[in-house]
Amino acid sequence: MTIPKGDAVRLVFAMPGNPVSATVCTQLLVRPCLDLLFYGVDDEAMKDCPSLEEMLDNIVDNALVHPEIEAMLTHDIKLDQERPEYHRVTIERLSEGSFGVTTTGIQRSSRLMSCRDAQALVALPVGSRAKPQALSGEKYPVLLLGDLRGIESLKLKNSKHLQKPGRAFNIAVVEVFRKDQAHLSKLDDTCKRIEGALSGTKSGNAAIVSKKTFSDTLDTLYSEVVDSNGADLIVVSCVSFEGSFRYHLDVAAAVSGRLEKPAKALALQARQGAAVETPTAALFEVVAGYTPEKQGAMVICLPDIGVSGGLSNVRGLLKHALNIARGKPHNHHHTHQHHNHANSQ
Repeated sequence: MTIPKGDAVRLVFAMPGNPVSATVCTQLLVRPCLDLLFYGVDDEAMKDCPSLEEMLDNIVDNALVHPEIEAMLTHDIKLDQERPEYHRVTIERLSEGSFGVTTTGIQRSSRLMSCRDAQALVALPVGSRAKPQALSGEKYPVLLLGDLRGIESLKLKNSKHLQKPGRAFNIAVVEVFRKDQAHLSKLDDTCKRIEGALSGTKSGNAAIVSKKTFSDTLDTLYSEVVDSNGADLIVVSCVSFEGSFRYHLDVAAAVSGRLEKPAKALALQARQGAAVETPTAALFEVVAGYTPEKQGAMVICLPDIGVSGGLSNVRGLLKHALNIARGKPHNHHHTHQHHNHANSQ
């Protein structure tokens, strides 16, 4: 967190009370932050960012973190059944340039002796009935606490231990047009544009799980839209045709009137992005909000001529918006991850 100091702010880190937990969390959280302040921001991370959220994500992704290697365990280690752990270890060079790591002993959070000879932290996963132990000879990511010849710091986005195989951010696409304009349908092309616009989202890999067209009466549109089970985001793309302005307003009204939690700020960002892609897209109403049906999803309704720009402009916000709408903290994923680390020592 931060506290104000004149025109600037001070960073405040709240560490666990046990000395080893505090030491490990300082390495995991405080050290990368201080490195970012010391080395500065990667200029490349500041380029071509459509939103502040995207820029901040890029800065974090390109921040330098611990030098990291992959090393073999020299003995079995019992895995914690509730959370991942960072074991203090010593390092030895093996044949052919590989590395082996050995625990420094009892790993209780109050046992400072486990830190005395530690050269690194080995990142161990949560255990299970099927996998109760990390076995000798298995390889795991290892974070170096000091210098090791030939091993340099790396960017966070390239760190193995920080990469979690997140599930795909599932997208449903509903293309809407009047019956007499069915020949203007371009569903496949629109889906490709949507996937391209949402690539790189922090919610995971963007994957279209449903796509369909709609040309029925608009009083049934909402039911058709929410019938996309498994979607995190439902994109309603209105096909543009001559004189379609009034029709688009009717489509937007049919969707917005049924949303449980409208997201007007998100809709404004999408509308601005759509206008950058195609200026006339700014004339059309953009609707965004949350629908609680099925597992709950965000809905964005916008004209097809601005679908790429609109979604690109909000892709960094979608995960947070969805988490908030579902009743989770906007930084739930990262908070949960670091909370586990802090309590695993």
